[in-house]
Amino acid sequence: MSHFQRIFLILCLLLTPYTLHSREVSQNEAEDLYRLLAQSKMDSSRVKLYLQLGNYYIERPGSFQSDMDSAFAYANQAKELSRTLGFTKGIAGSQKVFAHVFLGSKRIGDLRALLEKMKPDKNKADVLQWTGRYYLQKPYELDVDLDSADYYAQSALNLQVQLNDSLGYTRSLIMLAHINNERGDFLKKKQYQKEATLAIEKVKDLSTQAGLWFVLGSSYTRSEEPVTDRIIHYRKALALYRQLGNREREAFILRWIADMHQYQGDYAQSLRELLEVLRIQKSIGLKNLHYTYELLGQVYSRMGNYELALPYGLDAIRSARTSGDTLNLDKFYSLMGQIYMDLNQHEKALEMHRTVLTKLSREPDNVRSQFRFINIRKMSQSLIALKRPQEALTLIENFLETNPPNMLLEEIVAALSLGKAFMGLQDYTEAEKHLKGGLAKASGAKGNAGWTNFYDINDEIMLFHANLTALYLATGQLQKAAFHLNQHFQMLNKQPDLIKLSNLHLQAFKLDSMQDNLSSAIAHYQQYKALQDSVFNERKSNQIIAYQVQYETEKKEQDLQLKEQSIKTLIQEKQLQQEKINKALLLRNGIIGGAILLLLFLAVIYNRYRLKQQSNRLLKDQQNKLQEQHEELQSQQVSLKKQQQQIQEKNQELELHLDEKDRLLKEIHHRVKNNLQIVMSLLNSQVASLQDKAALTAIQDSLNRVQAMALIHQKLYQADGVARILMKAYVKELVAYLQDSYDLSFKDNFKLLIGQIELDVNIAIPLGLIINEAITNAFKYAFPGKNSGTILISLLQKSDKIYELTIEDDGVGYPKSFNPSQSRSLGMTLIHGFSAQLGGELSIQGSDGVKISLVFSDEKLSSIHNKAEYVF
Repeated sequence: MSHFQRIFLILCLLLTPYTLHSREVSQNEAEDLYRLLAQSKMDSSRVKLYLQLGNYYIERPGSFQSDMDSAFAYANQAKELSRTLGFTKGIAGSQKVFAHVFLGSKRIGDLRALLEKMKPDKNKADVLQWTGRYYLQKPYELDVDLDSADYYAQSALNLQVQLNDSLGYTRSLIMLAHINNERGDFLKKKQYQKEATLAIEKVKDLSTQAGLWFVLGSSYTRSEEPVTDRIIHYRKALALYRQLGNREREAFILRWIADMHQYQGDYAQSLRELLEVLRIQKSIGLKNLHYTYELLGQVYSRMGNYELALPYGLDAIRSARTSGDTLNLDKFYSLMGQIYMDLNQHEKALEMHRTVLTKLSREPDNVRSQFRFINIRKMSQSLIALKRPQEALTLIENFLETNPPNMLLEEIVAALSLGKAFMGLQDYTEAEKHLKGGLAKASGAKGNAGWTNFYDINDEIMLFHANLTALYLATGQLQKAAFHLNQHFQMLNKQPDLIKLSNLHLQAFKLDSMQDNLSSAIAHYQQYKALQDSVFNERKSNQIIAYQVQYETEKKEQDLQLKEQSIKTLIQEKQLQQEKINKALLLRNGIIGGAILLLLFLAVIYNRYRLKQQSNRLLKDQQNKLQEQHEELQSQQVSLKKQQQQIQEKNQELELHLDEKDRLLKEIHHRVKNNLQIVMSLLNSQVASLQDKAALTAIQDSLNRVQAMALIHQKLYQADGVARILMKAYVKELVAYLQDSYDLSFKDNFKLLIGQIELDVNIAIPLGLIINEAITNAFKYAFPGKNSGTILISLLQKSDKIYELTIEDDGVGYPKSFNPSQSRSLGMTLIHGFSAQLGGELSIQGSDGVKISLVFSDEKLSSIHNKAEYVF
């Protein structure tokens, strides 16, 4: 199992809902969330929107730090609003988002502080579990990290026992099994595996149970017996997914089983399973086929069938690029590089491994760094095979200068790479130094916990022995060569590999030949040739098996296609038979229906004949009646003509009376206007003889009021109608008159917003007087000591019968102690009185300038019967 596969398993661990929702939020859904947030009220629904957006930023690919900051900001808003509302679920949800942010940003101190604040509930148990997973995922499997992972997993387990959370308890058991597996404490691991097995069997949800079987199976190491146990657990998950009809997960589990069979060397079974996986994935329309293609390439490569391994490797690369899932693209290029190395096509292998190095170099230095070292070793190996050892050494040294090893595995791989490069340069002293140092480190690491549980260090140790054997043979140090050769033989006997064993016998043949041990040399050479033949035969056999499996798979697919075609044919035949039956039924029903229709048609004809006879009799009777009615109508028409003539004469008489009335009304308005002008002349004459300013002001105000009424009568006299006033022209003239009548020391600026409104004279007169009082008040008091001011007069129709008058200035406003509703001034009394007469709603504001607003209807007009109503 690769390191990357192990990380994937830990990420899958426990199938814990690691997000707030069951699925990722798409970009379009996020835009909908923004829109809903802008429209939402400050309630619990808004809290949920904050949490969804926080979750969106945690999950979405992009700028990691800015996304974490956005997630934190939304979680904080959710927390604050939840506290205001007393929404406990919102507070708990925000804590889970905070936990994700702290884990993703590695803010462990903040995470611990958060855990101390959390209530001992399921949310806290989940966060404890996530924290344990964080430490389990950390690279290099350090004891301090595994201790932390164990502490948080145990804390989660204890809390889940208190809460009776059986599912969470099961997940924590599986996590503890994984932790002890990495520690190398296999006794504890088996104990947790046993407890987890009993707990999983009690899980009622089959989908969850299947996922748990899979993750528990992944806690077994890759020795022969645990691989069998792992496959047993995987098969339990597979059976459940098949029972549920979940084809995608069925293919996923079957691919892992195939990988285990590949590890066991059962390539034929692995190939059958992988081809079945591919068939299922294609049948349900999955696009991410590259992981299946990769495994097929590996299996064919190990079977020596490079003719089929290469296309699958290329398919893996193509599928990854097409689907956009390029996270593990380096693995697929690395597979191609290894295939080309096995085929001794080292130039192509170099090209593939350079692509791998380019992709890995874009990742942070501490992510998958050991893969960079392994990739550099493969590149140097190809360069040495191409007789370019100096270039290989330069490549390694330049890489180590910028990427010094930071873990034991990297030191071992670096030592092996340098040793082989110096061997290629025939610098045996330097080669021996690096190879012996690397062998000592690898032998010391053997059997330790941590990554050595997932990486077979024996392969590296055997490579050191093989290279040291070759070095000592080249330098004539035959006893040392014999020692490392024997060590290599002993290790290889525990893990038989025909190719490696044949190479060892070839080295033994060379050693015996140099020692003049001819009989032993011949025996080793014969073993070498026999093994080479076995390798050739095994490869041929594997190729035959591969082709046989391919044939069986294709035949199975053909059988399935034939079966599907047969089913389609049967369905089509059934459909044809049904169509024939339907046609026969249709024909029979048509004949019956036709006969019924014919009978109905005959019945209708007979009925129509009877009805026609009755109609003829009725028509004769109606004709006689119509004749009588016609004669009666003629007599009525004569009488109507006489009545119309009388009405016309009366209308003409009324029109004459109406014209005379209009002339009289106009004359009345004219005389009223003239009388009001006489009153104004008398008042003006009185002004000339008065010295008292108060009396002059009172007379001037009276003149303005009389002029406001005179303008109404002037407009009525000049207009075609005699009852309604066009308010826009009237207000403009009234404002112009008032401007002329006052000698102002500032520049007044009037803004008129008057609609095309006609009002009855009974409404226009009090309205004009209100405007007069308001403007006069503004002239007198609004702008003391100012050079300019603005007065707004607005008269607009709000609805069919409702109007609003607004008079507003930007002057100093009323004094703080002044209350317009309690004022005894004549102007304010008139405004209140006329507003009451109009039946309107009066509003006066005087804090920042004065604003008088009157909403009235042209239907509500109350007469004033008591003069006292004008006096306050």
